[in-house]
Amino acid sequence: SVPTLREGVMQQVSSQNCMVEGLPIETMNQYHCASGTTQTICVGDFGSSTFIKSKNRFYALGVTSTIQQEDDYNIQCIPTSFSTFTKVLYFSKWIKTHVKDLPES
Repeated sequence: SVPTLREGVMQQVSSQNCMVEGLPIETMNQYHCASGTTQTICVGDFGSSTFIKSKNRFYALGVTSTIQQEDDYNIQCIPTSFSTFTKVLYFSKWIKTHVKDLPES
């Protein structure tokens, strides 16, 4: 059987909801934070992209980075929990410098 690519809808929330207290503002600017509606990300989703649709085109917004959990042994993928995504735009200069054969548009 062919695996099915799954998708879900999440709502962006303030980055402060996802960040550890005391982090420098520069670190907080590198991420965006979202909360699931009826779906969420889980452990196997790390590294996958989040997208935004504009004028029938999809643009990579972030890369799945972390999920909110109680501790290292109690991983629960709860839709209302906050998830952290590394901002693609923030690192676009680094990506263009180090990743070869990127399309121009």
